[in-house]
Amino acid sequence: MDLPNQSVNLTPQQIVEIDKKLATMRHNVNNCLAMLVATAELMRRKPETVARFAESFADQPQKIADEIKKFSEDLRASLGMQ
Repeated sequence: MDLPNQSVNLTPQQIVEIDKKLATMRHNVNNCLAMLVATAELMRRKPETVARFAESFADQPQKIADEIKKFSEDLRASLGMQ
């Protein structure tokens, strides 16, 4: 891991931007998790819907991983850790 050799100074605007990106990531991950829960409940109650929702259900973990990766890359860039 390429850590900075000295202290990292962030402007208030940079902190605001990081906070916005964090809020966006939380929102998007929560949406994916809500979709997983809702789809699982629907498939449990109506097993005949499994085929219709299986792809959407299976896509959610990758969407979550992508959101976390994007935030991590943005944060590392903000901290000069590319």
